[in-house]
Amino acid sequence: MIVSLSPVLTAAFAAVLLPNERVGPVEVGGFLIGILGVAMIASPSTEGLVSAELIGVGLVLASAAAFALGAVLLRPLRTEFSIVALQGWAMVIGAGILGAGAAVTGESVADVVLTPTAIVTLAYLALLSGVVAFLIYFALLDAVGPTQLHLIGYAEPITAAAASWLVLGHLVDGDALLGFTAVLVGFLVLERDAIRRLVHARLPARA
Repeated sequence: MIVSLSPVLTAAFAAVLLPNERVGPVEVGGFLIGILGVAMIASPSTEGLVSAELIGVGLVLASAAAFALGAVLLRPLRTEFSIVALQGWAMVIGAGILGAGAAVTGESVADVVLTPTAIVTLAYLALLSGVVAFLIYFALLDAVGPTQLHLIGYAEPITAAAASWLVLGHLVDGDALLGFTAVLVGFLVLERDAIRRLVHARLPARA
């Protein structure tokens, strides 16, 4: 559910970095509501501020911020690359950065243990989550625009929660649900004008 903060971060980065976006008290309030939602999902305690779970939450939050920042920085750019070519180059560059990071931290390919579970997981992440999902993402971005796409993206944590319950038997607690609701409210506050225009465009014209 922490990944659902990405639309809030995207809107916040756009408001700060893009000249045609505005930053006002309402926008700041929406961003803070989203951050509050993440805090509720993470549920940090004074005893576990350096726990592995909280570090994992921080890494997921950092990845959401990096994804959001990249989406904003790419907006002003014009490219003749197709969606497939753009995604391919992004993955090549990303793989190089990850490889360099692994080398710096002392990780080695020789330490990898290839089990059936690891192979299936890697194939799923590379093909479905990496190739297919991002091709669909960029295609939808061109077709419906960022506002609608971000609204659709809020089905992701709902699907993840349902899959976690069906496959692993894990239930989402009340704090996580409240946190996700806060993140959604923060996004609606930040993107209220775009959503209003979208709703008006979808409504049938009055005679």
